[in-house]
Amino acid sequence: KIAYLSVLVFSIFFVLKDQIIKILLNYGLFKGEAITTTIVVFSIMILGFIFYVLHDVLLKILFAANNTILPFIASLVAYIIGGAFMYFTINQLGIMSIAWGYVLANLLYAILLGIFVNKFVEKYVFKVFFKKLFIFLLMGSINIIIGVYILNLINLNLLLIIILISFILLLTYFVLSKIFNLKEVNLFKEIFNKMLKRK
Repeated sequence: KIAYLSVLVFSIFFVLKDQIIKILLNYGLFKGEAITTTIVVFSIMILGFIFYVLHDVLLKILFAANNTILPFIASLVAYIIGGAFMYFTINQLGIMSIAWGYVLANLLYAILLGIFVNKFVEKYVFKVFFKKLFIFLLMGSINIIIGVYILNLINLNLLLIIILISFILLLTYFVLSKIFNLKEVNLFKEIFNKMLKRK
């Protein structure tokens, strides 16, 4: 469920990164090159968000197996390598090195956790998990392509663009979930019901 919703959030943020940064930060002296740099850094870092979300799922499996040493080792290795990457590339890449270092560390951590988790679960379960994850990422990619295409066709107020594109991407993700017959699509119904109960 976490991965399912995270891919949706990622696709929305990726498509609307320019509009979100501009509407939040386009004030005072924060203009021009500063906004462009922030957009690029934000674009890179949200890639790491997908891998970061995987950590939660994989860590729960390891903790359920009463193993806390392997996650510690994995995090130590991943973040040392990520930190080293930042240190050795800061002069060439500037602030981009921090963004790429963050993505690299989260990717390595997810890979190492996946390797360790493979020892504690049946191969069938492991294959089903990553098959579903692949479908989520495929849906996210389709969402991004559709979102970027529509974004290039419209010329509206920034806030209206964010609202319209977000709605279209939510609808697209919902339809894709139905096409792929994913039970996670029921999350939309659960969230909607909770919102109605609060009212």
